[in-house]
Amino acid sequence: MPAQLKDFGQSLVAVSLYASNFLFWKESDYFALAAEEKPLLHTWSLGVEEQFYLLFPVVLVLLVRFVRARRAQFAVLVLIWCISLIGSLALYRMDPSAAFYLLPGRAWQLLTGAILALLVRESAPSSNSALACVSLILLGIPLFWYVPQIIPIGLQLLAVLGAAGVIYFTVPGALVGRVLTMRPLVYLGTISYGAYLWHQPIFAFARVKSAHELSFHTNLALVIVTLIAAHFSLQFVERPIRKDEASFWTRTRMVLATLAISGTFIAIGISMYITDGFKNRFAIPESVYESIATSPKQDACFGLKRLEDPKNWFCKLGKEEEPPSLFVFGDSHLIHFLPALEVAADGAGVSFVATGLGSCAPLLGVYLPEEVGLKTNCHDTNRRVFDAIKQAGIKHVLLIGRWELYTDGGYTGTKFRYLSQAANGPMSRDESRSAFVAGVTSTLSAYKAIGVAPHFFTGSKAKV
Repeated sequence: MPAQLKDFGQSLVAVSLYASNFLFWKESDYFALAAEEKPLLHTWSLGVEEQFYLLFPVVLVLLVRFVRARRAQFAVLVLIWCISLIGSLALYRMDPSAAFYLLPGRAWQLLTGAILALLVRESAPSSNSALACVSLILLGIPLFWYVPQIIPIGLQLLAVLGAAGVIYFTVPGALVGRVLTMRPLVYLGTISYGAYLWHQPIFAFARVKSAHELSFHTNLALVIVTLIAAHFSLQFVERPIRKDEASFWTRTRMVLATLAISGTFIAIGISMYITDGFKNRFAIPESVYESIATSPKQDACFGLKRLEDPKNWFCKLGKEEEPPSLFVFGDSHLIHFLPALEVAADGAGVSFVATGLGSCAPLLGVYLPEEVGLKTNCHDTNRRVFDAIKQAGIKHVLLIGRWELYTDGGYTGTKFRYLSQAANGPMSRDESRSAFVAGVTSTLSAYKAIGVAPHFFTGSKAKV
């Protein structure tokens, strides 16, 4: 679709400038579930790394200039690491997306490698099988044990310290060393970078092409395709460039080639963006594009940043001079229907107010356990909407949601957004369904008790 190609063009420019993490952070409030359809989403980490590599040498130069003693320099780096970790925790509380995508939330992870390099330089690692095994277990915990109530930074800390421990305490002859030097694992490690670069575009384009969730067999086939692509990348790109005898790739030629490729990508990306994804290649009337376009007032109607405004936390659509007769509240599916609702309100000569929050079931009395400790408090947002409707005397509320996300895990049962009747409640299908029923019941009762007619709206695929 033209809109997707336009978005892809924007990503191409951002990736070429090592700034894609800023782009995806900016977009993170909208359609979080559609992120997996962004072919270059994974490049956010490359942007963070490049930004770190630009700033950290400056820090080292200042450190060497003003702190002479080697131990003092090491202590300062450890202090910076601690400050960065604490700052990351604070940023996560304020803006989880910023903590995920931006350098301030990730600097401590990259600093761990720098500190480890200094440790190895000052004292050669000694074999310690026990600590190496413990480190390997810490590294594996986030892979096999995911509990959403534990904030991601906690799992990140386990993985980072585990990786550092494996590097520092493992030698080839020890138990962990023998395991990690097995040829299949070494081979996977060798192609891992290429696999990382290939996997997101391969899977994203497959999801865009498919009208349904990818099946297990399709996912398995895509994994195989990714590994094959990574193998050929290693053989024909990485190794030829790294070999000393490949004298063609001098530093100057490498820089020029990088600039040429980046410039080409930027030019292509800009052309995709300014032509709206080359939409003229289709013989589609402009009215069709307008009918599926998002509301120009979307930023004023949806998202955490809007809800943080104590006064203007919702938008008004329709006839501006008319008092609102309807309050519309919902999750990200709300955005789909705003243009049609706005046109209908204009035609009827009425107005309505709207607000929404991604992955927030518009139901009173339910909690999302995954939100513990976050600012995206769905339970409180529902109560806030209820109080606003009661105070304003609005007589109708339209609740829009991707309901099957909370009861069946999405269209295919693979993407649950668990509900619970308690803030720290269990996360399971049965609990989520029970909480959903209780939420619908309490929502109907509460609104009817104040003389408000609640209306539930859903898409055609819902199982409610």
